[in-house]
Amino acid sequence: MLYIGCVNKTLCGIKKKQHTDMKTKILTIITGLWILMNPTYGQFSDSDVTLVVTGLSETYTKKFKDNKSVFIEALNNSDIPSEIKPLKLEINYKNEQGYVKLTINFDVDKIYTAGSRYKSHGDQFRAFGKGISFYFHNQLMNCLSEYKFSVAREGYSVKNDLANFESVLTLKKSNGDFMNVYAYNRVGNGYGGMYPYYFYSTIDMKIAGKTYSTECGNMKTLNEMKMFFVKEIEGLDGQKTGAYYFCKFYNIPVD
Repeated sequence: MLYIGCVNKTLCGIKKKQHTDMKTKILTIITGLWILMNPTYGQFSDSDVTLVVTGLSETYTKKFKDNKSVFIEALNNSDIPSEIKPLKLEINYKNEQGYVKLTINFDVDKIYTAGSRYKSHGDQFRAFGKGISFYFHNQLMNCLSEYKFSVAREGYSVKNDLANFESVLTLKKSNGDFMNVYAYNRVGNGYGGMYPYYFYSTIDMKIAGKTYSTECGNMKTLNEMKMFFVKEIEGLDGQKTGAYYFCKFYNIPVD
């Protein structure tokens, strides 16, 4: 009887292990599906960002490189989707004009997923017109602002020549299409280690090898609500406008 009891315990142990293994497999499948359906946030490291500095002295080149970690920390603190990896950060200075350009991988369907903060934000203002939420762009511009400010800060003052570098955000699709979004900062209005940025009204893009540009229909909603509403998608001559291709870039219905 004792021997039989040990066998039964062994069989029970096997059944429990099989049950546990099955639960683990189910949880693994559920987790995998959740990851596929939802963006992953806050997972950026130094190797994810390539930094290129052109046209600056060795001293200021070093400042931009030494503060790279500030930019990465800002990305992680903002919980930006890691699907935009890898990133390229370019600092260029020529003819007394400078800019900081961030190029990211961009997939509309992965950023504006159903239920995401970006899709939800846009849905709130759908009744105002045809357009898309720029809350995602806003987060990245804030990261660039924090990075620029950390470089320009010198003790309790700010070096305006560096702080005045404009920001360029390039959204690059896997098919080669891309869009450039521009912004500038107002020096002297800093608060909490940052200083405010403002979008420019005009963006440009390259789609299927052709270049287009368009202008936001309402600058107030762009900078305050972080919504880019387009103007007419068809000109008086019946030709498609830049606004039309803007909509195509973001998969916004145009019919």
